[in-house]
Amino acid sequence: MKKYNLNLKSIFDQRELFVATMHSKEKVIGTKMKEAFGISSCIDKEFNTDEFGTFSGEIERLVSPYESAIKKCELAHEKFSYDLVIASEGSFYMTFGFVSTNHEFILLKDFKNDLEIKADFVTHDTNFNGQLFNGVEGLEDFLDKCKFPSHALVLRPKSDSFERIDKGVNNIVHLERLMQSYLNEFGSVYLETDMRAMFNPTRMLSISSATDKLVSKMKSNCPDCSVPGFDIKRVEDGLPCELCLTPTKGVKKHIYECDKCSFSNEILYPNKKSFQDPMYCDVCNP
Repeated sequence: MKKYNLNLKSIFDQRELFVATMHSKEKVIGTKMKEAFGISSCIDKEFNTDEFGTFSGEIERLVSPYESAIKKCELAHEKFSYDLVIASEGSFYMTFGFVSTNHEFILLKDFKNDLEIKADFVTHDTNFNGQLFNGVEGLEDFLDKCKFPSHALVLRPKSDSFERIDKGVNNIVHLERLMQSYLNEFGSVYLETDMRAMFNPTRMLSISSATDKLVSKMKSNCPDCSVPGFDIKRVEDGLPCELCLTPTKGVKKHIYECDKCSFSNEILYPNKKSFQDPMYCDVCNP
């Protein structure tokens, strides 16, 4: 196995990057890429990512976040001829039926070097929420939960209605006027958080965290071929119990693999411990 030369210049240094977004994600992604590699980033206002689906649902998302990110990168490469492209996708759902969850996925496509590096970030720190109103009762509590007005809202007659929709509402006077208009016209109004990045600072922080993970992987080179993106592909449990030595669900090893040359490397006891506390053993503490 040949040793990677730490002085080798990154293949990303001083490149030009296209950030496939129409929701201001370049403010986070581009800044971090410049700090890490001296990369200059750009966007194009004609690049419409809404065609791949919208959070508000009027355009349904038909593919996975990974497939959507791939399509964005490929379209940007085809349309604007950039050979280094980044796209991200966010998903929002309820965990355990009541805990709001944000899953951010980010993908780098280097068409020049035929390379793909991806990362994701999952957090419960999100204002993802929605509520039907037949009047203004309970509005103040809902707005507090949604972090309004720093975080914008979307209005529609009901949760599954597309008859009328207003997005990016972040002014209380405007909100009250719109609510009254909806109540007069439909008898109800459904308020939901606007999850587009430029209207949701909390989500932008999640995108920032996902980008940090991506940068870390871009700096992780294969020890054999030096290609970036050397990453954990599998995690094996089986850490033995300190008392009875029975294999537990504790992590015993990480297996790293290179997507380019298939070189792999196992890291034993990645969490710096060779035994598991008996309290987490199914035999000692069933």
